[in-house]
Amino acid sequence: MNKSPIYIFTSFLFGIVLCLCFAINLSAQDYSLREGNCDEVLRINQEASIIRNSDRHAAERMLRKALEMSLEMDCEEGIATSYKNLGVISFFNGFYEQAEAYYKNAFQIYESMGDLSGSSSIFHNLALLMQEQGQYEQAMVFYHQSIELDLELGDDEGVAATHFNIGNIYYYTGRFTQAIEQYRSSLEFYKRLGSQTDVLDCLINIAAVYEAVRLYNEARTYLEPALEIAVELNDLYSKSIVLHNLGGIEFLEDNLMLANEYFTDALLIREELGERQGMANSLAMIGSVQESLGNHDQAITFYFQALKIDQELNNRRGLSMRFHDIGSNLLLKHDPEKALDYFEQSLRIAQDLQFSQMLRANYEKMVHTHIRLNNFDQAYTYLRKHIALSEEMAATAAEVRGHPPLKFMNGLIHKMKKQDFMLKLTLAISLMLNILLLIAVIRKR
Repeated sequence: MNKSPIYIFTSFLFGIVLCLCFAINLSAQDYSLREGNCDEVLRINQEASIIRNSDRHAAERMLRKALEMSLEMDCEEGIATSYKNLGVISFFNGFYEQAEAYYKNAFQIYESMGDLSGSSSIFHNLALLMQEQGQYEQAMVFYHQSIELDLELGDDEGVAATHFNIGNIYYYTGRFTQAIEQYRSSLEFYKRLGSQTDVLDCLINIAAVYEAVRLYNEARTYLEPALEIAVELNDLYSKSIVLHNLGGIEFLEDNLMLANEYFTDALLIREELGERQGMANSLAMIGSVQESLGNHDQAITFYFQALKIDQELNNRRGLSMRFHDIGSNLLLKHDPEKALDYFEQSLRIAQDLQFSQMLRANYEKMVHTHIRLNNFDQAYTYLRKHIALSEEMAATAAEVRGHPPLKFMNGLIHKMKKQDFMLKLTLAISLMLNILLLIAVIRKR
């Protein structure tokens, strides 16, 4: 069944960790080869599904051949399966409208055949499509339609996969405890099943939760075995996600050159695969490295390259983060007026998506920007919002800390040396007091 691992994909130069994700890894379908003319078509689909994470162009050529053969022999199952898998390829490549068209073609055929399993898989894929465009309510509708059919069929694996992706929605909206519980359930199931591809996806996403609450060593505990599995499976797509996320940890720990190596390696793989969303994510993080090195002009070049891709994909989560990156760059260049425009654009999208990490990030940047513009009342308003949301997310982080890594990984874990969030909150309170002092001084004048 189809799932989507999360990955870090933006710069957060103000010291708050965001691990999102968001890229998709659709596991190879287990096609039941039937007697008759459809056997060869289904065999080609199965082979294409196996290689699509390592050679997407070859997989697409195979699927187009399978579709042509299916249409010639009027093999309904082959036509539907080929449409569905071409939709997956289009989805990987960021062509969302094309993917939706393929999925709907496949659904019409599955529905006419009375194939509940096929219909469930389309509902699931459509949910992923909506999810990646930030349309979470519609995604949940499709996920629940998929679960209803899977329960009717007794398909426990399908139910587990759907819960996995519901966990992603929890992740995007900052409900980390619910997310990690969903991923843990899926991991235990797939370990029993012996499905390495699915175990790999779960490891990546659990690591993302620990990254989100700044438990980097715990995150590495999951990413290191994930990288081993990705290499063993020759799964280039998942390997690029793991490399990217390892780069994110090194970046946040100020190991900038090592971070840049990870991001560059991930970018090269994504360019080879034609995975445009991943390319945007890697470009943005390479820009963040350049920003941290003081190369502001180089940084903004990378940010705009990433923004162009997100605009082409209409990826609203990505757009929110790119606008934030560009605003941060302009603020560092002492242009708060232009920076404010980008932060406002980022904030509007984050509010629409209930994207809590980006809301917190923008609130903090708004504080600094309004101080630069001498808008102290506005700065104070955003500071209060930032502290309130930070306290809310800190409570969630504390709950996640109550979910230590699984026993089979305990030997690899080291304790965090400090609670970064509490330091951040202390600094925020200090900043608030400074703003109040500034306001008092100005009013006395």
